[in-house]
Amino acid sequence: MRTTAERQSGVISYDQLISIGLTRADIALMVRRGHLIRISRGVYAVGHARLTTHGRLWAAQLVAGPEAFISHRTAAAWRGLRAFPSVIELTYPVGHTPPRQTGLRLHRTTIETDRTQATPRDGLLTATVPRIIIDLARTERPGEIQRLIRESIRTGQFDLAALNAALESHPRRPGVGLARAALRRYLPGSEDRKSWLETQFQGHPSRIPACRRRSTTRPCLATRST
Repeated sequence: MRTTAERQSGVISYDQLISIGLTRADIALMVRRGHLIRISRGVYAVGHARLTTHGRLWAAQLVAGPEAFISHRTAAAWRGLRAFPSVIELTYPVGHTPPRQTGLRLHRTTIETDRTQATPRDGLLTATVPRIIIDLARTERPGEIQRLIRESIRTGQFDLAALNAALESHPRRPGVGLARAALRRYLPGSEDRKSWLETQFQGHPSRIPACRRRSTTRPCLATRST
């Protein structure tokens, strides 16, 4: 039990407890003694309920079931592209029924889940960057989508070929047109294209660090003339 819980950042499901040989009575006794702490229907924390972000995401995944994957704003946050939202979001592929009254934000998709849609990240099936951009283009402002593109470039997660393939595969999917518009800014030949660095500093001169001299013999780069 502890090995499974450790792998899942301190949480375990009822079905997993049964699979390792515990009975319903065993589980009820462990709950009464405080060894298992119920944090959602069919999901328990082992020993204490002070869960990390990874633990909360694992708990959500266990509630939702193995067919669901972390998506939308939560996936963007888990990939380090934005702050975590207050509600965890997951997506269900076609043919699967999401649970009721979970406290999660659940979405459905008719697109088959494969490596172009979701890949494991620290053990959790998570929407890919192209999937995140297309999903969020439907609801977020264009500036936020452009920021997500910049952050995915900065963190080395951006794959232009993969995003173009996702856009071409489902041209009528909601969000595709808006995602194309946000991406166009970063493609060679765009008239309004700015480099990622220019976009970062545009309108924020205070972000440019003040010059620091390290020696008296070399001029400061910020004050050099040509």
